[in-house]
Amino acid sequence: MRAHTSLAFSVSAQRIKQARETGAKVLITACPTCAQMLEMASKKTKDRIQVVDIAKLVLDALKKMIVLLLYSKGCTEYVCADTQHFTWLT
Repeated sequence: MRAHTSLAFSVSAQRIKQARETGAKVLITACPTCAQMLEMASKKTKDRIQVVDIAKLVLDALKKMIVLLLYSKGCTEYVCADTQHFTWLT
């Protein structure tokens, strides 16, 4: 490992340890590089803490809100094919 990669991994492993000590099951970050390093540290330390990008968290929440809004307006004829797309039946 390069020196900066080794340092980044060390910091990530420390963050995973701190998260574990709090009982956290999920770490949220806005930095894609940090997410990558935290995921590697989580796997290597076998802590199994899920790392989530904040943009994905917000997107998933917005999708759920859209479905709830549509349902509240009486639109019940849709199929959620996967977490990325909605397929409308009507």
